[in-house]
Amino acid sequence: MTERRLKPHVLVLEYIDGTIARYAPPEAFTPPIVAQLYHALERINELGVVHSDLHWGNFIITPSRGVVIDFGEAVLKEKWDESEEEWEECVRCCCEPVAVTALVKGKRVEWSEEFGMPEYKLQPVRTSVT
Repeated sequence: MTERRLKPHVLVLEYIDGTIARYAPPEAFTPPIVAQLYHALERINELGVVHSDLHWGNFIITPSRGVVIDFGEAVLKEKWDESEEEWEECVRCCCEPVAVTALVKGKRVEWSEEFGMPEYKLQPVRTSVT
């Protein structure tokens, strides 16, 4: 046998000793962590994956890194039945790296150029008084 493989097929997962972003304190969102998350999402999109379920529960923050988790709803370009232009439109409309901006702004983290991403102005949440 020239091939080495595991049977049955297995899925190997890394245990990440960190905190879900929802519960992480604002000081956990250092410039390197924020830049890492933003650029990871850019790269994931470039590789033909749209996460499709980004929220505060799908980021883990550790002292040394930020990790995007839960790709269960991801859309893969290779399984995309539409044209290349429509895929690019899907990626553009999802604007997944902007989710990192929403995360840090929601945590009231002061903006830094060291984040390595453009600052997006988020609309204030309007509440109606009746």
